[in-house]
Amino acid sequence: MKNSKKYFYDYEDYEDGDKDAHTMAEEILSDPEIKELKEIIIGCWGESYENSVQSILDELVANKEKILHIESLYVGDMTFEECEVSWIEQGNYSELISELPNLKHLTIKGSNGLSLKNLNHQNLESLEIICGGLPQSVIEEIAESYLPKIKKLNLYFGVENYGFDGDIEDIKKLLQNPHLKNLKYLGLGNSEIQDEIVEVTLNSEMISNLEILDFSNGTLSDKGAQIIIDNIDKLKHLQLLNLHYNFITDEYIEKLKKLPIQINLDEQMENDDEYGNYPMLTE
Repeated sequence: MKNSKKYFYDYEDYEDGDKDAHTMAEEILSDPEIKELKEIIIGCWGESYENSVQSILDELVANKEKILHIESLYVGDMTFEECEVSWIEQGNYSELISELPNLKHLTIKGSNGLSLKNLNHQNLESLEIICGGLPQSVIEEIAESYLPKIKKLNLYFGVENYGFDGDIEDIKKLLQNPHLKNLKYLGLGNSEIQDEIVEVTLNSEMISNLEILDFSNGTLSDKGAQIIIDNIDKLKHLQLLNLHYNFITDEYIEKLKKLPIQINLDEQMENDDEYGNYPMLTE
């Protein structure tokens, strides 16, 4: 995005203890360029696996007059080497979101300590949560949200070992949220219950307005592929069905290629009968 800036610390910046989340908040708010920015990207804030981002969020709220114009916020933009996604200590975004009236795009990486309670925003168009395990509480908060202009929702559900403690009933409730009816892009992927997610999604009224349906990075098997084939009439309006990185066999890849819609079938994994199949992003 034009007028975007990333704030982050390398290991050398914070190893002696002089740099942390508090100093990063100060640097963001004192940056003379902040008036011109449309997007703020927050990377490693120093030992992000131990120190929560909450102090940054709180300082942004306390100085909200400096960032009221911000349209896009990405918190947690880190590489695996900087901090594994399952270790990133997140925070409570409820107050910050409500204090940014022009916010259109919110991306959060990591789910430890994450809260989106009372998620109500008149202008938010895109919400993406990238994690190795999405807590049930966050799924419920999104299911109860009021986001009348939301066009893109992309959620990584992950696995139980890294924070996913919900079940398919929670996802059903999410799909029943009437305030998500304007979605054009729905991503419900990176899941260890991908076949079940496909089944409940294709039985949801929400898919009728979608342009892109994204089940990528999960454990979709031939069972899920057959569900897609059986429900193809519900999907003919899609611009793209994304099944990238799943566990579909060659036999079913060929069957899916014959369907009258565009499907991304890149990077299908081999089934692991010994250890089981895992989503792309977990730890």
